[in-house]
Amino acid sequence: MQQGFFKRLFAVLFVLSFVRAAPLLAQTEDISDYLTGEIAQLEPVHGDVNFHDIMLVSAFDKNGKTIERLGDKKGKTLLLTLWHWDCLQCRRHMKQLAEVQENLGTDVLEVIAVNMDRTLFSRVRKTLDQRGLQSLVAYQDFNKNIPARLRNDPELPRPFGNEPRTLIIGPDGRVRAVANTRKDWNAPEAIAFLKALSAGKF
Repeated sequence: MQQGFFKRLFAVLFVLSFVRAAPLLAQTEDISDYLTGEIAQLEPVHGDVNFHDIMLVSAFDKNGKTIERLGDKKGKTLLLTLWHWDCLQCRRHMKQLAEVQENLGTDVLEVIAVNMDRTLFSRVRKTLDQRGLQSLVAYQDFNKNIPARLRNDPELPRPFGNEPRTLIIGPDGRVRAVANTRKDWNAPEAIAFLKALSAGKF
């Protein structure tokens, strides 16, 4: 009888160990499997790179500034991009980002488009509205240190040219890839990549 008890206990422990391991087994795909077509040139980031402590201004009114931590958005995929007024490439780039955010839904993906010009927050919001980007939240770099942090992180690939740069951040808060040129984020392969990342497949 005692022997039968231990057999049942062993069976229960075996099942529990399998259940706990299931999420890990689900993450067997490699990020490179998704880097085809429009996003073939994305540069994967394999180190444990995160920017949880980046502070962003997301609103400004008579009560003062609303400050958010990037880490507070953990749980969904983020496309972090930096832009300037005079960046012509940024206009089309941000329009595509806004479209993919609308397609996937803000509960799955959010575009963090941070304006890097030293200007009033109200002008940033007004400019986005004038360009038909009402769905994007206006952001500014509160500590004015994002470009330096990205430039100095040894795990990130070096930027080149004047193309818009985008960091792809997974739901776990880690930077998973970097795009150093503008991409069509509405391409089928880009959508498949973002859905797989949001589902934790790699």
